Amino acid sequence: MRLDALGSNADGQLGVGHTDDVAVPTPCRTHAGPMPPPGWHVDAVVSSSTSALLHCTADGAHALYASGTLCAHWDAARAAPHTVWTAVPHAPLCDAAGVRAPLVVAHIAAAWDCFYVVVRGADTDVLLALGTHNAFAQLGTLANAPHGWVHRVPLAHGAPLWPSGGAFPPAPVRIAAVAAGVRHAMAYVVAGAHAALVGWGDARHGQLGAPPAAHRVGRVRRVVRAPTVLYTWDGRAPAVALALGMQHSVVCVEPARATLWLLGSNRHGQLDIARAVAGAAPAHGPPDASCVALGRAVQVACNWHTTLVYDGATQCVVGVGDDRHGQCGGAWCVGAGARVCAGSEHAVVRGADGAVRAFGWNEHGNVGCGADDAAAPLCAGALGAWAGMATTWVLRA
Repeated sequence: MRLDALGSNADGQLGVGHTDDVAVPTPCRTHAGPMPPPGWHVDAVVSSSTSALLHCTADGAHALYASGTLCAHWDAARAAPHTVWTAVPHAPLCDAAGVRAPLVVAHIAAAWDCFYVVVRGADTDVLLALGTHNAFAQLGTLANAPHGWVHRVPLAHGAPLWPSGGAFPPAPVRIAAVAAGVRHAMAYVVAGAHAALVGWGDARHGQLGAPPAAHRVGRVRRVVRAPTVLYTWDGRAPAVALALGMQHSVVCVEPARATLWLLGSNRHGQLDIARAVAGAAPAHGPPDASCVALGRAVQVACNWHTTLVYDGATQCVVGVGDDRHGQCGGAWCVGAGARVCAGSEHAVVRGADGAVRAFGWNEHGNVGCGADDAAAPLCAGALGAWAGMATTWVLRA
């Protein structure tokens, strides 16, 4: 098994051993050899603007690796840049989460300058933020400049913003989903038949809903300092998937028969799903959202100013929003069982047969075709594919 990377690499975030951008899939490395290490499987890769975070598993064990500037927090003995994948120490994360080793990771996500890690405890999940920059409250802590690089994120904060079915779920809870845009984030929290959607960070475009008057600065609330309860469910906890762009958010309720809640800026048409997806109909939902019922299985992913929908019925990927660099993808039919992952201004689609294709802005070679703005077949037979901030990773057998 081999992890390849391509794209932006000025801080060594690709983990390929140097700091040059690369436009062809290039093998990733650890200090000891190839990535992943023998016997390990890569489950997820996410990237910020200067770092990347990788989650891998082997026989029930979990490990996190990082590359780029994040590594300086624990690997200061090695001079920057940190250009290969370096193991993230478990002790600071377990201490912050209040759990005993071994570390178990449920989800990871990345914003522009921080990461989110869901730590699975024996009876409850804990959300951690990794980073030091907090000008937009993206760390989810009330402190403007919190100490250290690992922070526990308090999930329950205030009454629900939107009229909904109850209070925040009682502990213990599971965090079923977490997603980040550039400087805002959302998490979906479940406890039995109770559930809540929470959000924090940059909110000036309405990507976290329109706040009560007491929380506004002018017409809108500029930032949400700590995770705020947006909506709750009482008596039934639906499946929920999250996709966030720079200034917009998409909440996909029951992805198997999807209803989409579309929030935030529509300056580029990134919320205009109803005009692009056949059979879309108006739906009920939060008062701050444009709500669309699709009634069938979909996946949703967001670039900075684009929303992509993989329609399980038509087996096509449809995009709306900013398409100056081909980010919308051209309504490709990619077959059944495809997976779509969006980066900053590009995306990758992996078919059920393992064929991977990338499309969008190729500023740093992250699309891999050698020519800007064109769709590129990257490889066949891939086991996974991920897109980040002008970065792409492909896992091969």
